[in-house]
Order: sequence, then C-alpha cells, then structure tokens
Amino acid sequence: MEEIGRDNGILLDESFDEFNKVAEAVEMKKVKLDELLSSEERYLEDLEKISLIYEEVKKTKEDKNHPISMPPELSEGRDLMVFGNILQITDFHKRIFTKGLRNANNDTDNILELFRKREGDMKIRYGKYCINHPVSDLIVNQFQDSYFNKIDSHLGQEMRLVDQLFKPVQHIMQYDLFFRELVKCCEMAGQEEEAEKFRECSKIVGEINLHANNMMAAGRIDKFYGGITKQGELIHRGPVFCKLPSKRSLFSRSKLAAKLEAAHIFLFQKCVIVCYSSERITEMGPTDEYLFWHQFLINKMQVRDIAGGSKENEFELHDMNKESTTPGLSLTITTTTMEEKRDWVKKINNEIHSLESLKSALGNPKSALGNPRKTSVVQM
Repeated sequence: MEEIGRDNGILLDESFDEFNKVAEAVEMKKVKLDELLSSEERYLEDLEKISLIYEEVKKTKEDKNHPISMPPELSEGRDLMVFGNILQITDFHKRIFTKGLRNANNDTDNILELFRKREGDMKIRYGKYCINHPVSDLIVNQFQDSYFNKIDSHLGQEMRLVDQLFKPVQHIMQYDLFFRELVKCCEMAGQEEEAEKFRECSKIVGEINLHANNMMAAGRIDKFYGGITKQGELIHRGPVFCKLPSKRSLFSRSKLAAKLEAAHIFLFQKCVIVCYSSERITEMGPTDEYLFWHQFLINKMQVRDIAGGSKENEFELHDMNKESTTPGLSLTITTTTMEEKRDWVKKINNEIHSLESLKSALGNPKSALGNPRKTSVVQM
C-alpha cells in the first residue's frame, strides 16, 4: 500500500509539474503578445519623431529666417531622397496597421487576418523605402556633421537621424522574431492550432522581409541612372557569371578562351539589369556591391536557351533595342546548376510573355483571346 501511495504521489507531482509548464507557456504567450503590441506602439512613436524631423528639414529649406540653413547641395532634391516614403509609412501605421494590431486584442485569428490582408501594402511601402535607403544613408552621412547634427540638437533628438532612419528596416524584421517565439509558447502549451496560425504569420512576414531585403540590394546598384524605382516590381535576383572573351596570345594556336566575370542579375517587370558583383569588407561585415553593367528592356530583348554539351548551364541575353548604348549586345550567362538556368529563363520569359499579352490585348482584344502567345525562347 505504501508503494502504491508513493507511485500515486510521483504521478501527482509529474502532473503538477506538467500543469505548471503549460500554465507558464500560456502566461509567456500573453507576455509576448503584449510585447508585440507595445513594440508596435513604440515604433509608431519613432515614426512620428522622424516625421517631425522631416517637417523641420522642410522649414530650413523654405524659411529664410530659420536659424539653420540647408546646404545648397542638399536643397536641390536630395533632401527629399533622405526620407523617401517615410510619411506614407507613418500614415499607414497610424491609420491602419498599428490601429489594427491594437484592435486585434491579442486574438490569434485577428492578428493573422491583419497580416494576410496587409501583406501587399507592407511589401509596397517597405520595398519602396528599402530601395531608397542606401542612397538616403549615403546622403545623411555626407551631411551629418555640417547639417543634420544641428537639426538633431535643435529638436532635442537623442538619436542621430541616420540611426532613426534605419528603424523601419529593423522593425519589419522584429515581427518574425515575435511570431517564432509565439509558436514555441503555443507548442509548449499544447495549442497546436494557434501555433500553426502564428507559423503562417511568420511565413507572411518572412516574405515581406525577403522582398524588402531584395529591394535594399537593388538600391545599392551603382552607376545606374535610369531610376531604379521606375523599373516596376523586382521579380527575382541572384548571383551568376558572365562569360567574357579573353585576349589570345600572339603565339597561341588554341581557341579563344573565355573569362568568367562574377555578376548579379536583377529581374524587374520592365527590364533585366546585369551588374558586376564584388564583395567589400566593412565594419558591419562583408557587403555585396553591384556596379551597373547593362540594361535589357523586357519589350526589346530575347533569351536564347543554350542546350547540350558543356553549355547546359548557360543562356544568352540579347539586346534588341536599337536605341541602346550598345545595340546588339549579347551576354552569355553561366549559372551554377541547370535548375538555376531553367529558373532564370522561365522567369524572364514569363515577364516577356506577360508584356506581349498585355500589348496584344490593348491593341486587339478579340485577337488576343483567340491566339496563343508566341514564345521568346530560342533552343539551340
């Protein structure tokens, strides 16, 4: 009997421990949800501070009696580039997103619905902000000592503008951290259904972060003067190699050798931009750098899918634009795998086909409905 009582006591202790773990997980979940909202509220306050700085900068440009004068090099439009679309982001959070998170009342379904509904809005706003941020960062650092430090002191700002302007980039990444922690809390509490909903939230913000990161990379393209924000949505990007013919020795009888140049391709709705790619070591670690090489307009280019032999990982981009700086240019692209090559060819041609279909539909709607789209791939 004593042994049975001891066993029952052990079971009760184990049950009590399990109950405590579940209770702690439920409480931690509530804490994390409260932190998610409080973080959002603080972020809105940060955005409003940046908006105040924007207004003050505007005054130094328009008010000749202002104690701080805007440098002439900044007043010709570069001042607007500093802030990008920060006012639109502030307005979005104030009217819609922060308000929506507040009204969700820590309810999992309401939070998931908010992120589902606003995913596209956040991609557009943060994508636009991130593509401008590298230029903004460069301008602010250039005028930090001579101008922006004076603005910060005048407004009593404790944090430098360059650091404040990085907060939108940081904040969208923090959502994923909260949702990953909430998934763990739900799993420990045995709330698998809620855990799955927070996993979906994490997936949504992961897509937003990926888009923002890609746009940030596009914003670092140097020497491209066509207006990166005017190229439409960034569909895909990635590292490749471009095959360049190298000079043959005067005494060599061998065939012309080819040199592989590290490159990076950005596929937009309106064009394909090929860049030279290199890596620079900074205080923050290694940073990829992109130097503009060539732009292929989607409506004036051709893709040649090279097949067979040692060329299975290669495809060619042909510039059909007669007004191009180098009309008739052809670049041979080499990928690491055949799958990468196929993916690039498919994605580029999808954009070519979409534009062809749109032009056909606008020009002759009835004909566009009845005729299949022509392919732009040439198999060799």
